[in-house]
Amino acid sequence: MFKISVKALPAIGAMGLLTIAACKSTITNDTQLKIEQGSALVPKRPLGKEADDLYREPDEEANIKKIADINISMISTNQRHDKTTFLGRSAHTKGHGCMRGVFEVDPSLSEEYSVGVFQPGARYGAWARLSTGSPGTGSDTAPGSRCLAFKLINVQSILSAFPNLPASEKLPLLPERQGLGQDFLFLNTPNFLVSNLSTYVKVNSGIEHKSPLEMFHAFFSADPKDPAFRPNEALNFGKITLQPVANPLALHWFGQLPYKWKDTAFKYRLDRCDPKDSNPARRVVERGPEQLEEATKSVLADSDVCYSFSVILQYDNDIQPIADSTVEWLSDDASIRA
Repeated sequence: MFKISVKALPAIGAMGLLTIAACKSTITNDTQLKIEQGSALVPKRPLGKEADDLYREPDEEANIKKIADINISMISTNQRHDKTTFLGRSAHTKGHGCMRGVFEVDPSLSEEYSVGVFQPGARYGAWARLSTGSPGTGSDTAPGSRCLAFKLINVQSILSAFPNLPASEKLPLLPERQGLGQDFLFLNTPNFLVSNLSTYVKVNSGIEHKSPLEMFHAFFSADPKDPAFRPNEALNFGKITLQPVANPLALHWFGQLPYKWKDTAFKYRLDRCDPKDSNPARRVVERGPEQLEEATKSVLADSDVCYSFSVILQYDNDIQPIADSTVEWLSDDASIRA
């Protein structure tokens, strides 16, 4: 059983994953993802800024296009490197488990937190996927970032049952595929790789070309006074991409980027809350190229895995910056700390 429940700020709802399937083979088990109401941290000062006004970077549109172009090219690069006819994702290519289930919003969720899909009592179908962040389909024994993503489906039809929901919040999805779903993406570290798009362009280029020299120049310039000289970000990048993982279901998960929440901003996270006797960290599988998939199947075959879903509201822009996603947002609520 795979279960998520919210114990922290604020409690949002409940999600039950009913079928577990690896991305290449089937795992059979009943699964539940549950989210309950918890304590609330009130922002100390609302920011009141519109999303489009939040720290737009120089050359933002041009850099976004460069990143998109690199990632499109990376699909073919990965295919050639892996010597396969399969066209996979540019990143997070390798999946370790796919899950289908239900997401239920806490019926007692206060109006203060009833935004978008988080309407008290709402119930959505959901898909979830475990993956490795790096491109290609290499061995699971290699270090790297790991991801847990889930999609709520049939969002539009479900939200239509809430007559008091503002019209602007009835379609929180892509206009060309209205009603399909809304995604949540979690990584196993709380901070993003880099703080700006220009560095991210260089990092993506270095990853595609598998060039250590390009990766070095993404963080270090000839002049230490140059804004492009970012040794702290290089250390952050190394910490994220070089950590070993033996079992993805034994991890905590973090939403690394901030999003607008009414008149402030927030990040979300998943914290482990399973009983001690079902802790997946105790499940050990043999090291090998498919270790993470095997660990996922081993845990879900006969035990529960519980996470709490919570959001951290921004209450101080100095310690919770929107413009620099390499900074972890901490909360005054100790219940959401690992």
